[in-house]
This record gives sequence, C-alpha cells and structure tokens, in this order.
Amino acid sequence: PETVNLYNGNFAIAQIAINQPATTYNNLWSASSNPESRFTLAFLTPTCFRSKNHPLPLPIPTNIFHSYLRRWNNFAPEAFPQEEFLAWIEQVVYITNYDLECTKVAVAKQGYVTGFTGTVEFAIDLKASRNSDFERLLSALIKLAAYCGTGHKTTFGLGQTRLIGKNEVGSAKSEKATITTTPIQEHLIKRIAELTDLFLQTKKRQGGDRAQNTATVWATILARRELGESLKAIAIDLDMPYETVRKYAQAARKAIGILVEKVP
Repeated sequence: PETVNLYNGNFAIAQIAINQPATTYNNLWSASSNPESRFTLAFLTPTCFRSKNHPLPLPIPTNIFHSYLRRWNNFAPEAFPQEEFLAWIEQVVYITNYDLECTKVAVAKQGYVTGFTGTVEFAIDLKASRNSDFERLLSALIKLAAYCGTGHKTTFGLGQTRLIGKNEVGSAKSEKATITTTPIQEHLIKRIAELTDLFLQTKKRQGGDRAQNTATVWATILARRELGESLKAIAIDLDMPYETVRKYAQAARKAIGILVEKVP
C-alpha cells in the first residue's frame, strides 16, 4: 500500500528494503549440510541473555544456540531434544576470536539492559563428538540467526544478528544498527539507577540477588509514577498483579521518606 496506519497516524511509505529473502524452515533444513569448521556472527544491536534474573552480556555458545533452538522447536515442522543438543554444542563449539563492545540500552519502559555488539568467530571441533543430525541442525540454526535474532528482548530490536564471510569481518562494525533512545527513556535509565542505589541502602543484605531485584522493581515503579503513569498501566507493562505493584509503590515511597528523614 501507499500508506500504513499506525496508532492514530497515517504514514506514507517512502521506501521498502528487505534485508533477508523470504524462506521457510524446510528450506533452511534442506540447504544445510555439514557446517563450516569456522563461522563468524555479527551482533548488530546490543545482545544479552537472562541469567538468574539479570542480563548476561556474554556470547556463550550454549546460550546463543539455545536461543535459536527454542525458536526452531516452537515453529519448525520437526523439533529436536534441547538438552542433548546443547550438551553437544558445549562439547564441539568454542570461541576463537571476538571484537566486542558493551553498552547499556533502554528497553521499553522497564529500565535498561547491558548488551554486547560486534563480531565473534566460532570454531567447531567435530572430532569431539560426531552427530550428523546435530551437525545439520547447527548449520540450519546459523542461517536462522539472521531471521530470529539472538537472546533477550529481540522484539524490542535487541540481538539483531547476521552471518558474515571472512572478508566482511572488518566492515561489520560499520554496519551496526542503532536503537533510538528517547529523552524519557534516558531519564528513566538515570532515575531508576539512582533510586535503585538509594533503595539498596535500606536493605540489610545488599549483596544478594533478592535485594537487588527488589530495589530495581521498586525503582522502576516509582520512577514511572513520577512521570505520571498509572499503577494499572505499570502493572500491565511489568506483567505483575496490580495489588503487588500498589504495595511496592507504597513501600518505595516509605523507604524514600525514611532516607529523607536521615539526611541532616
């Protein structure tokens, strides 16, 4: 069409560019055979995984291929045993080179995550354990990466990935995509970080995951309330019960009040 309607706006389509040709899971499988002994993936936007409720900005092979396999098993005609395949990946796939940077990026209104961008070269030691089905699946998943993205929050633009050739490694850095951060998101990032530090001061045990997670949730809720958002909207966006969000908001305000009283 000449125009597309998004929310309450009607936008003219000026140009269409398709980065990846349309394909199917069957085509990916049919075009796959034994994988190359080395391959390089370029991570064009910040990429991370979830580990113990925290972002993990490291290109660990099992995490990367778990990300692809999960999507493959959800949508492809034939699924594969996850535990067996990932155990095989841990044995045969390893990192030989990388050129990465870490950055923080806003993700919707839930604060920020730390992710990596750049290139990673992997090698395959098929002498360690031969498995023709897994070798073919590995080759298919490498091709799938450009279509499904890698890791956490791909629907927000994180984890854009593509397979690159040996001669493209040097130019891959210049192809990094950008995720635009609005002034409101920038404010939320800073404010959530400030409030999280303040709330951690009220915790007797600051080193545990529970204290960090609670402080971050309180900070996120209070920072968004300061911007005028309703508790109902925050609860829906954070996928939390309304009553829980309301109690957290009250506890956060009380904690801030106690800290203010302590200031001489």
